[in-house]
Amino acid sequence: MPDQPAEDAILWFTAGLITVADWIGSDEQRFPDKLWCIAQRRQKAREALAHIGWKQITPKQSLSFSQLFPRLREENSLQKAAMEIITRPGIYVIEGPMGFGKTEAALAAAYKLIEAGCANGLYFALPTRVTSDRIHKRVQPFVNQICAEAEQVPLVHSASLLPGTAAALQLLNLRSKMPGAKTTNTRVPAGCGLAHPNVRCLPPSASVRLIKPY
Repeated sequence: MPDQPAEDAILWFTAGLITVADWIGSDEQRFPDKLWCIAQRRQKAREALAHIGWKQITPKQSLSFSQLFPRLREENSLQKAAMEIITRPGIYVIEGPMGFGKTEAALAAAYKLIEAGCANGLYFALPTRVTSDRIHKRVQPFVNQICAEAEQVPLVHSASLLPGTAAALQLLNLRSKMPGAKTTNTRVPAGCGLAHPNVRCLPPSASVRLIKPY
């Protein structure tokens, strides 16, 4: 046993990881109640993780700003500064006039962190379903540009599994909780008195977290 208490972040991460591992391992169709050798167990586990999309992202290397965003000729001063300053994990605030390319600046900086191995995904949090829908249309092409293999960006909110803007509440599937690139408006409830808050805190643990207030 450790001789001193662990940090809160480690405790939340560990609790979330154990809970999700238990959920995955409780799939009776994939893990039937019978004995098998350890090699079979490991193979079943790999298949289960591949099925839900929990894997290491392989980014393309040394992409320029124009390669990240083909519709833009070159970065502006804010975007250039963001890419130069944000070189390691931390808390950064990007502020500028509306329409000045703050989202592109944040995404470009996120790519640099992922490319450097400082993160293994992208988690874009927005306050409403409408803003999540809109940013998802911009994040998916960006992910297509930076990933060596095709990656689907999950859109996660209460109506994301429904056509149009139906208001029926949908349960989040397990895939939406996995590390990777995703847009969501469910981050705030992670700090509220809701079920499985540790699981809600797990997805962005290895990801670059982008928070857009509007």
